[in-house]
Parts: sequence; C-alpha cells; structure tokens
Amino acid sequence: MKGWRAMAVVTAMAGQLAASLFLGYGAGAWADRAWGTRPWLTVVGLLAGLAVGAYGIVRLLKPYLGGDE
Repeated sequence: MKGWRAMAVVTAMAGQLAASLFLGYGAGAWADRAWGTRPWLTVVGLLAGLAVGAYGIVRLLKPYLGGDE
C-alpha cells in the first residue's frame, strides 16, 4: 500500500506544479497581450507560477515529512 500512496503524492506534486506554471504563463501572456509588454509579464507569470507551485508542494509534503500543520 505504501507504493500506491507514494505514487499518489508524486502525481499530486507534478499536477500542482504543472497547473500553477500553466496558469502563471496564461495570466502573464494575457497581460502581455493586453498591455503590450511582451515578454516581461509572461516571465513574471511563469516565476509567480513556479513560486506558487513550490509553495503548494511544500504544503503537500509537510504531513509526510513530520511538519506541523
């Protein structure tokens, strides 16, 4: 049963990071088109998505690494 749980956690981590990067890119690209600042807001959106994804992964892993919730 431990193997399935580990696979579920890894899948959740990948999904968290992919979704946040996708949304950050989309928001940045939309803002670039709206304000004509290409590519700066896309880069900012990607970095923000990376930060949000990393934060989400840390929160996801806290219970498994002995962190207090």
